[in-house]
Amino acid sequence: MSSSFFLPLPALSAPKSPLEKGRASVLSWRGKTCLPRLRAGRNPKADNASPHKESSPPARGAQDAPEQHRSPQPADRRSAVQEKPMTDFRTLVEQARTCRRFEEERPLQMADLEWLVDCARLTPCARNAQQLRYSLVGPGETCRRLFGMTKWAAALKDWGGPFPGERPTGFIVMSMPKSAGDLVWLDTGIAAQTINLAASSRDWGCCMIASFDHDGVRELVRLPDDLRPTLVLGLGVAREVRRVADVPESGALGYWRDAEQVHYVPKLSLDTLILNRF
Repeated sequence: MSSSFFLPLPALSAPKSPLEKGRASVLSWRGKTCLPRLRAGRNPKADNASPHKESSPPARGAQDAPEQHRSPQPADRRSAVQEKPMTDFRTLVEQARTCRRFEEERPLQMADLEWLVDCARLTPCARNAQQLRYSLVGPGETCRRLFGMTKWAAALKDWGGPFPGERPTGFIVMSMPKSAGDLVWLDTGIAAQTINLAASSRDWGCCMIASFDHDGVRELVRLPDDLRPTLVLGLGVAREVRRVADVPESGALGYWRDAEQVHYVPKLSLDTLILNRF
């Protein structure tokens, strides 16, 4: 839009802060709303650092948001694993198969586990009661002890679980109040799948484990007396290759591995699952 379309700005009192100094005024011209170009509040240090690149304008209302409502951005909590570009959602769901073999030489960090729970905490929940709680276990002795309290892949009778070098490097123990109703179990599933999808978006793997030593885990992560563990999520950089397969003619739905240890998971067709269309 040409600068000739902007009306002169009215005289303003002296700004009280750099935030107010850089705030744009919205003007109306012939029934249309336009934004004048910012002429104040520029950061000379930023200009010197990037002389050939203009910074993108802030989203509408971003500058007016109160400071206390902004999410904190920790400077020292850095993930050891690089993010990858967002992929198509259906592809992400297909890739987010249960993972049982990990790259133990590339451990997740506590900041990675915190990011996963941060994704889960934003999910819908019954009555917005937000009754789920999370215990984070990073690499180390507690992680090794927790692994020993879990059972893996009941359908693979000749496989006792991940070997050394392929074990999870982090765990998230999900818990809920002992007095919680059935709806909180639904919240648990929603949050666990959100963590699974979030992990897959960064090429991490997730295994949701319901078969574990409940008393041992409760004591290990020091749960309060009014909480009980519901799921243990094993996490790490994914090593295992997992693929969706067609259901065989026998109709068997058990997963299997080939000679190359590629893990196959048969899924029913869409037409089989949809009962009616109205």
